[in-house]
Amino acid sequence: MGISRSDGENIRRVSHTASLIEPCDMFINNAKSMYAQTELLFEVWHRWQASDRTHHIWNISTEVCEWTEDRQIKGLTMRESMVYRNQKMALELAHNQLNAQPSTTKMTLIRPSSTNAEDCVRQVLYEHGGSIV
Repeated sequence: MGISRSDGENIRRVSHTASLIEPCDMFINNAKSMYAQTELLFEVWHRWQASDRTHHIWNISTEVCEWTEDRQIKGLTMRESMVYRNQKMALELAHNQLNAQPSTTKMTLIRPSSTNAEDCVRQVLYEHGGSIV
Protein backbone atom coordinates (compact mmCIF):
# COMPACT_ATOMS: atom_id res chain seq x y z
CA MET A 1 0.00 0.00 0.00
CA GLY A 2 1.29 3.46 -0.81
CA ILE A 3 0.26 6.70 0.84
CA SER A 4 0.66 9.73 -1.37
CA ARG A 5 -0.37 13.37 -1.68
CA SER A 6 -1.55 12.52 -5.18
CA ASP A 7 -4.14 10.25 -3.53
CA GLY A 8 -5.28 13.09 -1.28
CA GLU A 9 -3.31 11.97 1.78
CA ASN A 10 -1.31 14.31 4.00
CA ILE A 11 1.34 12.82 6.30
CA ARG A 12 1.03 15.83 8.55
CA ARG A 13 -2.21 14.22 9.68
CA VAL A 14 0.02 11.91 11.72
CA SER A 15 -2.63 9.93 13.63
CA HIS A 16 -4.70 9.32 10.50
CA THR A 17 -1.66 8.30 8.46
CA ALA A 18 -0.43 5.98 11.23
CA SER A 19 -3.84 4.28 11.28
CA LEU A 20 -3.37 3.47 7.57
CA ILE A 21 0.10 2.04 8.21
CA GLU A 22 -0.71 0.16 11.43
CA PRO A 23 -2.14 -3.02 9.79
CA CYS A 24 0.97 -3.38 7.57
CA ASP A 25 4.14 -5.32 8.36
CA MET A 26 6.51 -2.83 6.76
CA PHE A 27 6.73 0.94 6.70
CA ILE A 28 9.09 2.73 4.31
CA ASN A 29 9.33 6.15 5.92
CA ASN A 30 10.25 8.29 2.95
CA ALA A 31 7.90 11.28 2.64
CA LYS A 32 9.07 14.52 4.22
CA SER A 33 6.82 17.37 5.21
CA MET A 34 8.40 19.52 7.88
CA TYR A 35 8.92 17.16 10.86
CA ALA A 36 6.01 14.84 10.03
CA GLN A 37 8.40 12.08 8.93
CA THR A 38 9.85 11.97 12.46
CA GLU A 39 6.45 12.35 14.15
CA LEU A 40 5.07 9.52 12.02
CA LEU A 41 8.02 7.30 12.96
CA PHE A 42 7.27 7.75 16.66
CA GLU A 43 3.54 7.16 16.16
CA VAL A 44 3.87 3.99 14.07
CA TRP A 45 6.65 2.56 16.23
CA HIS A 46 4.60 3.04 19.40
CA ARG A 47 1.49 1.50 17.81
CA TRP A 48 3.53 -1.55 16.84
CA GLN A 49 5.35 -1.72 20.19
CA ALA A 50 2.74 -3.93 21.90
CA SER A 51 2.60 -6.40 19.00
CA ASP A 52 4.19 -9.85 19.12
CA ARG A 53 4.56 -9.76 15.32
CA THR A 54 7.77 -8.57 13.71
CA HIS A 55 7.43 -5.30 11.83
CA HIS A 56 10.00 -3.46 9.73
CA ILE A 57 10.62 0.26 9.35
CA TRP A 58 13.01 1.67 6.78
CA ASN A 59 13.78 5.30 7.56
CA ILE A 60 15.00 7.19 4.50
CA SER A 61 17.41 9.91 5.56
CA THR A 62 20.19 11.53 3.53
CA GLU A 63 23.95 11.57 3.38
CA VAL A 64 23.90 15.29 4.31
CA CYS A 65 23.52 14.10 7.93
CA GLU A 66 27.15 12.99 7.71
CA TRP A 67 28.29 16.57 7.17
CA THR A 68 29.90 18.31 10.14
CA GLU A 69 28.67 21.72 9.01
CA ASP A 70 25.86 23.12 6.89
CA ARG A 71 26.36 23.49 3.15
CA GLN A 72 24.03 24.66 0.46
CA ILE A 73 22.31 21.77 -1.33
CA LYS A 74 21.96 22.15 -5.08
CA GLY A 75 18.52 23.54 -5.91
CA LEU A 76 17.88 24.83 -2.37
CA THR A 77 18.67 28.10 -0.66
CA MET A 78 21.07 27.99 2.27
CA ARG A 79 18.14 28.39 4.65
CA GLU A 80 16.20 25.55 2.96
CA SER A 81 19.34 23.39 3.05
CA MET A 82 19.76 23.98 6.78
CA VAL A 83 16.10 23.19 7.48
CA TYR A 84 16.22 20.03 5.36
CA ARG A 85 19.36 18.78 7.12
CA ASN A 86 17.87 19.57 10.53
CA GLN A 87 14.67 17.65 9.71
CA LYS A 88 16.65 14.61 8.58
CA MET A 89 18.93 14.80 11.63
CA ALA A 90 15.82 14.79 13.84
CA LEU A 91 14.67 11.66 11.99
CA GLU A 92 18.01 9.97 12.61
CA LEU A 93 17.99 10.87 16.31
CA ALA A 94 14.48 9.43 16.66
CA HIS A 95 15.57 6.31 14.75
CA ASN A 96 18.49 5.80 17.15
CA GLN A 97 16.37 6.46 20.25
CA LEU A 98 13.68 3.97 19.23
CA ASN A 99 16.16 1.42 17.93
CA ALA A 100 17.77 1.33 21.39
CA GLN A 101 14.44 0.22 22.95
CA PRO A 102 13.46 -3.44 23.27
CA SER A 103 11.06 -4.15 20.43
CA THR A 104 10.03 -6.67 17.79
CA THR A 105 10.07 -3.80 15.29
CA LYS A 106 13.26 -3.95 13.22
CA MET A 107 14.48 -0.62 11.86
CA THR A 108 16.94 0.22 9.11
CA LEU A 109 18.35 3.68 8.45
CA ILE A 110 19.07 4.35 4.78
CA ARG A 111 21.17 7.34 3.69
CA PRO A 112 20.94 7.76 -0.07
CA SER A 113 23.42 10.07 -1.72
CA SER A 114 20.83 11.06 -4.29
CA THR A 115 17.91 13.34 -3.56
CA ASN A 116 15.80 10.82 -5.51
CA ALA A 117 15.14 8.55 -2.53
CA GLU A 118 12.58 6.53 -4.49
CA ASP A 119 15.36 5.19 -6.73
CA CYS A 120 17.29 4.23 -3.59
CA VAL A 121 14.26 2.46 -2.11
CA ARG A 122 13.73 0.58 -5.37
CA GLN A 123 17.37 -0.56 -5.32
CA VAL A 124 17.21 -1.74 -1.70
CA LEU A 125 13.93 -3.57 -2.35
CA TYR A 126 15.41 -5.20 -5.46
CA GLU A 127 18.40 -6.39 -3.44
CA HIS A 128 15.98 -7.94 -0.90
CA GLY A 129 13.75 -9.55 -3.53
CA GLY A 130 10.87 -7.08 -3.32
CA SER A 131 9.41 -4.29 -5.37
CA ILE A 132 7.28 -1.16 -5.07
CA VAL A 133 3.65 -1.78 -5.98
